[in-house]
Amino acid sequence: MRAYNRRREEDGRLAKYRAERRQRERDQADPSEVFRAADVYERDEWTCWLCSEPINREASWPEPDSASVDHVVPLSKGGGHTLANVRAAHLRCNLVKGDRPVDLVA
Repeated sequence: MRAYNRRREEDGRLAKYRAERRQRERDQADPSEVFRAADVYERDEWTCWLCSEPINREASWPEPDSASVDHVVPLSKGGGHTLANVRAAHLRCNLVKGDRPVDLVA
């Protein structure tokens, strides 16, 4: 991979690719913020927003009852990685929801 990137850098394709990627990011204006998952869990009082049950603070990934951060509007559907668009959820609930809106989750 390094040799491939070195060749692309030498003939200018790598710089062009990076410039195009930066432009796509600007065009999409995808909002994102830097935050800690722990801040989301505290804000939501360790309660799953999908099933309204308490999240087990002692459970660790990949236990089904462990905490995860769920995007209300999925990233794949145009949602941003912002505090306003994330909620605390059980890992199992988050996996069941997937990238569907909450009203389509059975």
